Amino acid sequence: PAEVLEWNFQHTWAAGENHFFFHFRDIVAEMSGGRFKLNVFSSNELVPDMDAAEAVGAGVVDMAMIHLDQYSGTIPAGAVEQVPFLWKSVDEKLPVYFRWGLTDVLSEAVYDVYGIRTVGWTIADPGSIIFKDEFKSLEDLRGRVINVDDPMATILKENFDMRITFFEPEQIYTAMATGTLDGTEYGSIVAMTAMSLEEVAHYLMAPDYQIFWCGCYCISDDTYNTMPEDLRAILIHGIKSHTLDMRTTYMDMTGAALEKFYQAGGHLVYLPDKDIALLSQAGLEALQEIKMKDDYARRAVEIIEESLVKLGRG
Repeated sequence: PAEVLEWNFQHTWAAGENHFFFHFRDIVAEMSGGRFKLNVFSSNELVPDMDAAEAVGAGVVDMAMIHLDQYSGTIPAGAVEQVPFLWKSVDEKLPVYFRWGLTDVLSEAVYDVYGIRTVGWTIADPGSIIFKDEFKSLEDLRGRVINVDDPMATILKENFDMRITFFEPEQIYTAMATGTLDGTEYGSIVAMTAMSLEEVAHYLMAPDYQIFWCGCYCISDDTYNTMPEDLRAILIHGIKSHTLDMRTTYMDMTGAALEKFYQAGGHLVYLPDKDIALLSQAGLEALQEIKMKDDYARRAVEIIEESLVKLGRG
């Protein structure tokens, strides 16, 4: 009988969002006729998220989906993921990542630093920010404590005097409820309502500052090289299928998430155009700082700069 591969796979979403990756599990199982089985584990369940790349390299985890903005300390180029208001639409961002070379550079950086192979990327939910109390502009948010990763944290702190901290996903609800946090950046309204944040925070910033997050799927070279060729192809094409499934599912769920948010007393707060322009300019300035970090960061930022020119915004 044909060999059956059974892998432990950890993603970086909360446990309440495992269903997105159950779809991925089912896709590769169906495509392989049951020869490829994935055991899905959520954020921090097998290893801390920040140890996932090393765990893959050591064979502790067979495959992980990581977000490179969380790894900007070791992979500075990953910081480009969180620069706000670079792209106006999914149509703008997609070719930058998948045709004009950004994910190629990021994959090289992952391999250089961690010695693990990137087998695919997926586009997921937008990046949103929610607050407990009312605001109308960035000026109203000065002094508030917000949970967010770099470089968005740096941009908000240095340009808008917000106080920045970081909590693990499972701690955010309590921190918001007790007033330790005034706001948080954590995925989209879909992710936020999955964590019941609409119960403790009622003001959602609009538009989303990030068009979509791009997750990086990694395995070790040893794992890749010992895979049967057909299962290797199934994994790669399964991730591509999962990408479409994940993004469309997120968008399908956004309406229900917003309805839940509104029913809990939520409000959508559209930033003034001048505030969006300020955030965008601060993001472009942050890119110049990222560009200086190493050669991968330089190449990544140059691709973004060239892309903005192609899109008529250079």
